[in-house]
Amino acid sequence: VPAGLVWKFFANIFSGNNLKALISILPLIATIAVFLIVVYIQGIRIEIPLTFAALRGFGRVWDLKLLYTSNIPVILTAALLANIQLIGRIGLSPTPEGLNCGFLGCYDQAGRPVSGLVFFLSSPTVLEIQVLMLSIGFFLILGFLISRYLIKGKSLLISINSVALGVIVSLLIFYLFPSLFSFENFTKYLTPLITYTLFMVVCASIFSIFWVNTSGMDAASVAEQLESIGMQIPGYRGDKKSMEKVLNRYIPTLALLGGALVGLLAAFADFTGALGTGTGILLTVMIIYNYYEMLRAENLEEAHPIVRKILGE
Repeated sequence: VPAGLVWKFFANIFSGNNLKALISILPLIATIAVFLIVVYIQGIRIEIPLTFAALRGFGRVWDLKLLYTSNIPVILTAALLANIQLIGRIGLSPTPEGLNCGFLGCYDQAGRPVSGLVFFLSSPTVLEIQVLMLSIGFFLILGFLISRYLIKGKSLLISINSVALGVIVSLLIFYLFPSLFSFENFTKYLTPLITYTLFMVVCASIFSIFWVNTSGMDAASVAEQLESIGMQIPGYRGDKKSMEKVLNRYIPTLALLGGALVGLLAAFADFTGALGTGTGILLTVMIIYNYYEMLRAENLEEAHPIVRKILGE
């Protein structure tokens, strides 16, 4: 079998193994799915109008993104997780069962965690979990499209139904193809799936709040920055306290929700078996999206009409 996902895909197609071909290309499909989901969530924001106190009639809109702290929380969480896994490998000793065990858990001969804390804080990469997450991802993308273009105002309900439908479809796939999928294998890794997700979500939320309060992104610091450049929120007094009160309605909530969501996205990317780690994919997508927004913010009046159309001008 040739090396590389694409070559394996075509090799299996030409040999008539269509199902194996689909399985071999799943990581690439997962990467595309994660990319689309992250791009969609990156576009969710709250728009706060701002005006210049000295220049009446001039102003701008300031966007507070749902992922307010970007991918910083998940980077810190991944670093913490890497340290835990590193500590777990210190002082390993062989056992009669053929395992290498330390005070944080045991590893098999291939170096995979099989018990202990390191097992519950490891991302399960078995095919069953991968299919489950890809099914959920597919229906989530479909749900996002429906909520955006067909049924507006019910995004949360549609998302919940999409997740439920993804779980049902994946279980149906397990039932229809017992030679490829095992319910026993699925239930074995269901617990680490839950614990790993909880760890990523909780730690990312904590790091997000910590980052907001230490990097000048809290409401008081932002209000002070706006006041220093002579901007204010229309309908409110132009002093710092008034702006801070308004910003406090959004920033703490966005810090918590954004951190939890970015942790959930990273865990989801790990479970799908997407190319690279979940943190790496989030970094890539967010960097690309930030460059896209920078291009949109530039003056594109002299650009070709096709370029302006692509960039949403």
